[in-house]
Amino acid sequence: IERQNVVSKIYLEKNSHIMHKHLEYRWQKLTKNNQDNFTKIKHLVGLKAKRAIYPGLSISPRVVEVERLVKRGQQVRMIFRRGSMSIKADAKALSAGGKGQVVRVFYPATKKYLRGRVIGPSMVEVMM
Repeated sequence: IERQNVVSKIYLEKNSHIMHKHLEYRWQKLTKNNQDNFTKIKHLVGLKAKRAIYPGLSISPRVVEVERLVKRGQQVRMIFRRGSMSIKADAKALSAGGKGQVVRVFYPATKKYLRGRVIGPSMVEVMM
């Protein structure tokens, strides 16, 4: 069985940011070692290479990492949303995360611990 996997067009150094122009699709035989590799370019764009990625090799989740937009202990802008209403407040991040990941935050005004989704640099969205 074959499927299209995402491969690198060029050599990508460790810690380099992955862009659309670096990637292409290639048909590859499905094996036990590559069944969890990326099959969509959009899932890789914006991620960072944890180690060197060689041209023509399919890319697995083990060689990339999400760029941290929120760091543990950092002051973040928290946005509460309920329907069309939104409230902004400052909070402290208790865990680190990249875009789309869920992090814990402490809201000092109410002394409550909340969970929110990272939506941008130093920004967390809390759904109520």
